[in-house]
Amino acid sequence: MDHDGILSRGKSTFVKICTLQELANEAMKYDLDGLEPLSSDGLEGRALQLETIEAEIERVQRSDWVTAKSRCSEDFRRGMSSIRDTPAYQTFAREIANEIACVLEADGVRQSAERRDRYLNEKRKSWMMSLPEIEDRRVVLMIYDRFRAILKSMGVLGTDQMIADYLGFLDSNRWDNIRQREGFDVVFVDELHLFNRQERMTLHHLMREDAKAPVVVMAYDSKQSVRDTFNGLYDSPGGVAGLSRDMRLGETERFDLTEGFRYTPEIARVLEWIDQGFPAAGISEELGFDWRPIDLKDKKPSGSRPILVRAKSTLDIWNCVFPRARERAKSLQKGRRVAVLCASEVLFKKYSEAGQYGDWFLPISDREQLSSLRHAGKRFVFSMPDFVAGIQFDTVYLIEVNDGEVEEGPYSTGALRRFVSTIYLGASRAEQILEIYSSDERGGPSRVLRHAINNGALDVIEISDL
Repeated sequence: MDHDGILSRGKSTFVKICTLQELANEAMKYDLDGLEPLSSDGLEGRALQLETIEAEIERVQRSDWVTAKSRCSEDFRRGMSSIRDTPAYQTFAREIANEIACVLEADGVRQSAERRDRYLNEKRKSWMMSLPEIEDRRVVLMIYDRFRAILKSMGVLGTDQMIADYLGFLDSNRWDNIRQREGFDVVFVDELHLFNRQERMTLHHLMREDAKAPVVVMAYDSKQSVRDTFNGLYDSPGGVAGLSRDMRLGETERFDLTEGFRYTPEIARVLEWIDQGFPAAGISEELGFDWRPIDLKDKKPSGSRPILVRAKSTLDIWNCVFPRARERAKSLQKGRRVAVLCASEVLFKKYSEAGQYGDWFLPISDREQLSSLRHAGKRFVFSMPDFVAGIQFDTVYLIEVNDGEVEEGPYSTGALRRFVSTIYLGASRAEQILEIYSSDERGGPSRVLRHAINNGALDVIEISDL
């Protein structure tokens, strides 16, 4: 670190601020071949990939699945038989997306007969999707081949395809010859928990000096990893040492930041009890070394106690929360923001398509739209927690935190972990006021909130009493 400011005066010193996907696109020069990345933002790119994968699963359901399903495992059959736009379908599609990103693309399976055969027959690691039967994996390869074909027909590369290409470039003679000129002395990584396994493998390659220990400063909170991008860490023993070995970074020093400057003590207490939902939900083995209980020492003055509001239906939430958020946004001084964050992806799409209150809010449906926040004026933000990660709001209305969002069945453990992370991330966006809403028609309050309710961190009220 250049504490004395000596390097900043040098003509050759510069700071490059960009996404990993922008670095990859710059190096690979896809535009020369008439290609373009699906997105320059990793989070948005994976969301677009997921939509494409969901569509291809549906096509396989109507074709090859008819003859293959009798040879597949029971859990895989249940996943493949689920209906689109249901929680079970979304859970299954996310598992397939992770398999494609962290196994198929990372191992360069594609059209290599040898690698495809190895994928079908080798012993699977514990963090991978549960695919006990060979036919399960054959169906995954069907979906993968269709997914690649549709991207190819569009002339775009998926986020994981681009990173796979970039990893090959970083291991090439070409990069070895130019890294003294193009490499970095220090790499700072924000939101590391959003990086998947192969994205994390790029970091040590970016250094200018290959023979020296890499200098990489990383910030992450794996409890905010709503997309399973930390898959693979739980096989790494030794805590942060295991993480650094997995990323080939050598000796790594860990610093825990436990002081909360963002939110009131009352909101911090809710977060601590939501945090207890991780091991209490029966998923402590999946959480691994990084999932120790948090103990936040807040630095803000006390505020109002967060509330859990029970509604009978989604329509009741819609007609209550949106006018409520509008009035709150109009009452705040300039620079203070209000957000309505939806914990359900399916319902977020339905809310977004409804036109009744459209003029009252600024919709944020991907990370690239965050720059429009400065034009929000007196409008409140309507989004999902992962789209506004890193942004704080004076007031947050976290809606559709329903127990029915995670259905029991195959792959439900991963789905529950992601939902806990979504709630944790959404609640932690609030600085002063936090209101959480559930709908009885969708299962009532999520089990994730049980500890916060039972220990008095959340006041429970009926929506008619607001």
